Amino acid sequence: IHFRLGKKDKERGGFWRIFSLIFSLLRWFFLLLRERNAIIHYNLSLDLNAILRDSVFISLAALFGRSMVLHIHGGRYMNEDCHNKFVKKIFNSIFSHGFPLIVLSDIEKERISKKTSSDNIHVLPNIVYIPEVMPDCKLRKEDKIHFLYLGRIERNKGIGEILILVS
Repeated sequence: IHFRLGKKDKERGGFWRIFSLIFSLLRWFFLLLRERNAIIHYNLSLDLNAILRDSVFISLAALFGRSMVLHIHGGRYMNEDCHNKFVKKIFNSIFSHGFPLIVLSDIEKERISKKTSSDNIHVLPNIVYIPEVMPDCKLRKEDKIHFLYLGRIERNKGIGEILILVS
């Protein structure tokens, strides 16, 4: 079952977004009641809005005793420390349930290990190694590599890191 929670690219904000989140919370509640044996794979970004929104949904699943894996996909607080005490408390509550965590690299694992007390962090690389998919490909330093980026062009999607790597 796919449960979309994040905002669509052109979705209206403000009052309509709050109404949408309340409706989603009701749907989540009934889904948790109906799907008692489901294992939840929850995609989580470590930015302010996601932390505030997702903490409620994650805590409700924990309250219902559901099994869950948190799959972390970057976000501002992956690389930066949160200095707001209220947000930091919510951030810590997300990880206090003991759910296994999936991150995309060893660097992210190290960063999350420092931010949480979790030792249940697993790396699922989000990369393709060219020699493995194209064993006969011989890349030289002077070869030009073309990238296809599929995603919103915004800070939380890692566009800055990509631009640094290719410049």
